[in-house]
Amino acid sequence: MMRSLFAIGLLVLCSSAFAAEKTQALDGASFGNTWPLTFEKATISCVNGVYAFVYDTATDNRYPLNGMASSAVKSGKMEGYDLDTVWK
Repeated sequence: MMRSLFAIGLLVLCSSAFAAEKTQALDGASFGNTWPLTFEKATISCVNGVYAFVYDTATDNRYPLNGMASSAVKSGKMEGYDLDTVWK
């Protein structure tokens, strides 16, 4: 369910108006027990309409949310950390 909500949010974020990077702040408190991350405040980002990331706003660490972002991180093209380390 939560992955679906994240996916819908990313779809809207990535498909709206063209820009280098679009962001949306999220607060775990508004999701209650369904919040899927180990940190409470996050920002979802869509870079160039292709790369989707979630940022831990306390540490500024970013985690890839889609295959394109994961591939870019694994190849060293972009910086990021493994999402599984912060996924509940």
